Amino acid sequence: MLARWLEAGFTEDAFWSVADPQDDKRTYAKTSFADAEIWRRHVPNPRGLLRLAANPLMLTMLYQVGAFEGELPRNRGDLFARLVDRLLKQTEDATLLEGNDEIRFRHQQRVGRDRFAAARRSSQYES
Repeated sequence: MLARWLEAGFTEDAFWSVADPQDDKRTYAKTSFADAEIWRRHVPNPRGLLRLAANPLMLTMLYQVGAFEGELPRNRGDLFARLVDRLLKQTEDATLLEGNDEIRFRHQQRVGRDRFAAARRSSQYES
């Protein structure tokens, strides 16, 4: 979406800060109504994932969570919570290789909680 706006003459700063795509008449004339509607739905939303993806670190975090879990988080808080869980799981998985029974048991508990949470999240999206 940003690439299309840049080709039409918008600056990157204007893309993120303009109140409405129609504010720049020259650029607006070179983009479609559908482009403007997509912008209106996603860019102004301060809690939207598009805002997070504008930051390289946040984009990397979104990729890490999305690639591992197969779905994107709903907001920034969900992103941080799921990334921390993922990092903890990686640490526990590495420790399991060392054969520690107590950590193996905690890992099994976490896997059960993760499956329950994933089932709950998917049922929320279906409602």
